[in-house]
Amino acid sequence: MEVVGRDTVTSLDIQTRTSFPDGVWEVFSYELPQLERIRYDLREVEGGAHSLDPFVLVFSRPFEGGLVCPQLQHMELPWRVLTQDPSATVLKRALTERGACGRRLKRIGLSGDVESERDKTVTLEPFRDLVGEVRY
Repeated sequence: MEVVGRDTVTSLDIQTRTSFPDGVWEVFSYELPQLERIRYDLREVEGGAHSLDPFVLVFSRPFEGGLVCPQLQHMELPWRVLTQDPSATVLKRALTERGACGRRLKRIGLSGDVESERDKTVTLEPFRDLVGEVRY
């Protein structure tokens, strides 16, 4: 996979059926300094309810080479990722601490299929106080 024009990429719309191999999220997160919006749609969650999603892991930790997605303002993640434990817990902690990650994040939303309206509300409610807008 190659992203052309790294310094000018402001938006990514990723649809995949399986997780990316090790290191791919790191490339997206650290080497696209102008990235403002990411929509990540994972059709099949791997590893069950006790695995940490690779994007959440990368986004939530500091990186010695610089900020992670320093310009990111809008993030859409799969419903199943945000309901996995520990992914939801780790992401909430990263947004609460606002360390090197998510400083500019204004909106968080759900990508892909959600089973019901109630699931949308319950999934995003814990993030309501952490960002300016939650998007159903």
